[in-house]
Amino acid sequence: MKNISHERAAEFRKLYKQPMPGKVSPSLIDDLSLKLIVEEVRELCNSANPIILNAGDDEVKMRNFVEVFDALADIEVVVSQAYHSWGVTSELREEINAEVHRSNMSKAVKIPKDESIQSYVDEAAKRYDRIVQAELNESLSDDVYNVWVLKNLDGKVLKPSTFSPPDIRSIIERELASEGE
Repeated sequence: MKNISHERAAEFRKLYKQPMPGKVSPSLIDDLSLKLIVEEVRELCNSANPIILNAGDDEVKMRNFVEVFDALADIEVVVSQAYHSWGVTSELREEINAEVHRSNMSKAVKIPKDESIQSYVDEAAKRYDRIVQAELNESLSDDVYNVWVLKNLDGKVLKPSTFSPPDIRSIIERELASEGE
């Protein structure tokens, strides 16, 4: 599966004669890519602050709203550049993203309808040392199971005891091994 952002990064790197390694390697991680990502995230935060603080008139808010999307696009560009400069192919990037997505989706708690969510809430509250809310996702529940989502008071989805972390290491190790063949 092709990733258009990845293809655009290749086009950029070719035009500006930047390295295009084509093979993943930890030795390719460079300060420039990391600095660019941090710089763009700072721009996003600076653009979003007036909106979050509800500062200024509608024109100021709209200008900052536009700057937020500019910063988000810039973040995607520099992240794509980083993947490319570190030798990650479009296919490998998609596989990594799919694994992270799988892991994120495991944050939902699927339990039989006759089982209480309270033990999961108590465990998460203890682990995170904060109040935890449980929200029933009725659209994903069925006749047998309820699907619950645990969140803190700010709305951040929390990892329950059933969470399955992403296994990116095995993806990278398999990629490194296949390149050595």
